[in-house]
Amino acid sequence: MTFDRKRNDRSVPNTNFTGRPGGPPKKPTPPPQKPSAPKPAAPKPPAPRPAMPKPTPPPIKPAASAPAPRPAAPKPSTPISKPPVSAPRPSAPPSKPPASTPRPGQMRPDGMPPAGQRILPPQPGGLRGAVSRPPAPRPLQPPPAKPAGAAIRTMPTSPAAPRPGAMPQRPGAMNMGGLAALPTLGAGMVAPEIASEVSVLQSSVSQIQSRASLSSLQTELTQLDQRFNELTAALETLRRQGYVYGGDMDSKLYDLMSQWQSVKPQAQTSIQQQSLALSQSAAGLHGPLSQLAARSGNAMQARSVLPSVSASVDAVMQNIYNAESNIRGLYGNIESEASSLNSRLSRAAEMMKLVAGAKLKLAEGESAVLVVKAKLDKEGKDEDMQGFLYLTDKRLLYERKEEIVKKKVLFIATDKELVHELVMETPLANIAGVKASKKGLLGNEDHLDVEFGGQPVHFHLDGQDSKEWQAMIERAKSGGLESERATAGAGISMADLSGPVTQADILQLQAEVNDLQSRAMLAFAKDALEDMENKVSGLPRQLSDTRARGYVFEKALESQVQTLAGQWDKVKQTVNDDVRQQSSALMAGMAAIQQQMAQVMAASANPAAARPVYMQVKSLAAGASAQAEAAEQSIFGQYDDFQAEVDTLSAHFDWVDWMLQALSTASFQLMATEGGVAASQANWLRPNSDPMGGILFLSDQRLIFEEREGEFSVPLEAPASLVASATPLNAQGANKDEEHLDLSFASGAPMNSAKFQLLGPQAEAWQAMIGRAKAGDYTKDRAVEIDQADVDRVKNAPTECPSCGSKFTAPVLRGQTEIRCESCGTVTRL
Repeated sequence: MTFDRKRNDRSVPNTNFTGRPGGPPKKPTPPPQKPSAPKPAAPKPPAPRPAMPKPTPPPIKPAASAPAPRPAAPKPSTPISKPPVSAPRPSAPPSKPPASTPRPGQMRPDGMPPAGQRILPPQPGGLRGAVSRPPAPRPLQPPPAKPAGAAIRTMPTSPAAPRPGAMPQRPGAMNMGGLAALPTLGAGMVAPEIASEVSVLQSSVSQIQSRASLSSLQTELTQLDQRFNELTAALETLRRQGYVYGGDMDSKLYDLMSQWQSVKPQAQTSIQQQSLALSQSAAGLHGPLSQLAARSGNAMQARSVLPSVSASVDAVMQNIYNAESNIRGLYGNIESEASSLNSRLSRAAEMMKLVAGAKLKLAEGESAVLVVKAKLDKEGKDEDMQGFLYLTDKRLLYERKEEIVKKKVLFIATDKELVHELVMETPLANIAGVKASKKGLLGNEDHLDVEFGGQPVHFHLDGQDSKEWQAMIERAKSGGLESERATAGAGISMADLSGPVTQADILQLQAEVNDLQSRAMLAFAKDALEDMENKVSGLPRQLSDTRARGYVFEKALESQVQTLAGQWDKVKQTVNDDVRQQSSALMAGMAAIQQQMAQVMAASANPAAARPVYMQVKSLAAGASAQAEAAEQSIFGQYDDFQAEVDTLSAHFDWVDWMLQALSTASFQLMATEGGVAASQANWLRPNSDPMGGILFLSDQRLIFEEREGEFSVPLEAPASLVASATPLNAQGANKDEEHLDLSFASGAPMNSAKFQLLGPQAEAWQAMIGRAKAGDYTKDRAVEIDQADVDRVKNAPTECPSCGSKFTAPVLRGQTEIRCESCGTVTRL
């Protein structure tokens, strides 16, 4: 390429790959107007799955200031003619970052110079004086981000997880396998010699039939969910009735509920996955069982298959045992702790019930601690009293409560009287001593001796440990029970778990249920599959467009697109079947949720009355949401890797498209044996001069920087073979957030060195690509062979003017049909 600053004549390579005729091009036409530069669009972070959107950043705008004087153009050397090779997927600059107001002399965050310095103008509408050059295509967009694989898919926002509540999804909905009835052994004639073995085997088959769905585990989850509802209501009732001790029960229940809310979705997901696997394993028994059933009338024939069938059945049974054991291990400790807490609450509830119906009256500030059915023993057994022993934090009391017979007829009681009276009470301070003991023939009777008022009183306790009573009386007497008192307002209630239920809450829950209905249909997964279908079907078109526009490298792209299309046909069938199966199971569970939601809406005029059902719907919705999310993740997991390949390839096509678009609006042409490899927006950081904005191009033979400020020019062009080194420099600039590429050139190049600021993290990628271009690696992976006519035209082109004999120094360019002599102006046709 020749370039004379005075005449401003230059060889302007044409970037249209159809091959236009080229004469001596002239200055490019400046843009019709220069609007002020708007704030660049903010860069988009890596797009979440399921799709990698095509980049649509704003077009490049011109600077508000006039262009600075250009440096003298260097004399370019004759480009080399090494054949091109496959381009690696090069880095491309991302969308422009948000604009900020720079200080004088400071680079803007988008990498362009600040106000008063030059930035990239829009693409030219046409080149002034260019021969047969049509108007340029649509404005050039900033390059898309470098394809780096598929981003992580995000799920649709789930409704907020409810606090601990009622029953989860009904049992049976988790049996994704849809196990059909297994063949029944022994229904027909069975040889007597094998009757017992067949009977045992049929018992195992029946267990597999009923247990493969793991419905018993789902029932346990439902029961445990209901248990927490009951525990919450029981504790709330106790606190309302005035029971102030057992303060650890509040925190214990809260901790267990928190654990349960974390563990329950895991257990439900495990049940779903394991039931599907077990049902599929059990379905594999159909053939062997049918074969055995057909031979069961003949002992000899049956024994030939009986061992293998038994082994298969035993293996499935063992898998069921293991699955049940592993899943129960997730919540077994929570279930045990809940049972223990339930025992304490039941005893406290029974005590408060007895206190409410007792003759004794609690004093102000007095609270019940323990109560037990007991006999008050006196010297003669006939005088023993039946009643209840009460311990409060201030007194020990005994209340007689029994029926006595007033009249008998032939040993039959005909008249009874209920005696209900307080017969003993003493302040705890008056108790001198307490002694617990075990009596009876087997030592299983609990007895308690209490000394007060100078004489002992003996009690025979029924159903409670006398040592516990001794310890509790002593602690109450010493004031040690205060540490067990529940702090005011610390008790857990349904309101604590769900907040005050209002009509707005009910409407919000209705919206969540409606959203859940869509999720149960797996609408998001279906949309993602449709999007993937469109992407895969669009790959051949993207490749065809890329080739048609002149991208000649990466011959493996054709086979890659074809392979992905073939893989998708198989993946799509499997995933669609799974979507239908899982959606059917999820929709089956939505019926119960919708039914209870209707009850909540019917009671919405009285939110307090609707609270219990509200909590149940919240819990049901949480369980169904967890199942829907597990189903979505399971579906996406079947083609995540495939999607990553498709997204990466599609993004690569977008990147190549930007490069081709940049070439199509350039003021130069590629040579007949040349193909574009990479392009990037860049600032040429010139010593003792303002940065020059433009685009850095790399072909398989040349490195070219095109200035795109006002009037386009090519101040730097050098054969790739003359690039001595390309050094990436990270953490550059005032904010240490820029990437620079430092180039040094060998002898014969137009200059010794040049430094560029590249937009985006890609300096290392450019170093690698320049190295490959120098080595001629791209020619090995060329998909489109060089047009032989162009090769012959270049090869046979004259080297001097037939009129004046002057040497032709400018390279013959792609599509060029004539050469104009720079000395005499004679036109020589090729």
